[in-house]
Amino acid sequence: MEEKLGAKYAESRSLDFSVSYEESGRETAIFFILSPGVDPLKDVEKLGHKIGFSVEQENFHNVSLGQGQESVAETALDIAARNGHWIVLQVRWRRV
Repeated sequence: MEEKLGAKYAESRSLDFSVSYEESGRETAIFFILSPGVDPLKDVEKLGHKIGFSVEQENFHNVSLGQGQESVAETALDIAARNGHWIVLQVRWRRV
């Protein structure tokens, strides 16, 4: 990838999710486009616990999208939008 796009787009950087959260608003979705081996879920969960969002409190939803998960994701999105919950939708892309 570096050969085609340049080093700027190939080097990994650390992201402080709490900074992204502070810069966002209640109606702002945050998207992560990840490289292999990167998973921000632990950072999102850590901040969520700190400010009162967790799976245990039923106000944090984590859906791994795949075959047959459309209705699960739609239900979680409806509940989250109606009640101000957090939701993480994960998609794993594979080269075919």
